[in-house]
Amino acid sequence: MINDFDSAHAGALRLHGGMAWLLPALLFITAPDLIHAANLSFEARMKTTIAEHSSMAEIVANGSLLRMKIIGGRTFSTMIADYNSNRLWLMAPGVKQYREMNVTAMGGSVPHFFRPDVIITKKRVAEEVVAGRMAIKYEAQIKVPGVERPYDGELWEAVDLPGYPLKWVDPEYRITVEWLDAHLTPRRDADFALPKDYSLIAEPAVKTRPDPTKP
Repeated sequence: MINDFDSAHAGALRLHGGMAWLLPALLFITAPDLIHAANLSFEARMKTTIAEHSSMAEIVANGSLLRMKIIGGRTFSTMIADYNSNRLWLMAPGVKQYREMNVTAMGGSVPHFFRPDVIITKKRVAEEVVAGRMAIKYEAQIKVPGVERPYDGELWEAVDLPGYPLKWVDPEYRITVEWLDAHLTPRRDADFALPKDYSLIAEPAVKTRPDPTKP
């Protein structure tokens, strides 16, 4: 849900289990309902810069679904997130295995824009050129259910792709996200499905000590 501030105009993260590498993977953006067509997906190369450190990923997003491939040779290089079912799958293509987690395992240091219940309040500031495209710059505040603090920053949206991001800057936490070569493409169901030849990595059973008070 997006609240426009004016009437003229209508996400350091941590994962449990040592999955902190997914920080750049969880900076997503939500599109307005009018553009969020079920038959179209948003594709882009996403560059995330935290302080002086940058990483790159390829993303495909459709509704509450997101697929991301982290560029850089990590074992668990690909993920699929489904916010509606509250599930996250981390895939290791090299060994054809995956892990299944709850999306609440993701941290809250950056906003999760692709959550359907995220609220964005924005105020138009200017028109600027971003990555060679004319864009509208907004002052934005983002509220994510379950996260106490709001996220305040600057958001740019392409004039020719309204409602989708070109850039997000969080000055307080020195985070910048750029969506490069952003475009809409026909939805491919395979983008959001686990490969049939992948096997689930079973989580180790939790061992409990016997209760000495019981026979």
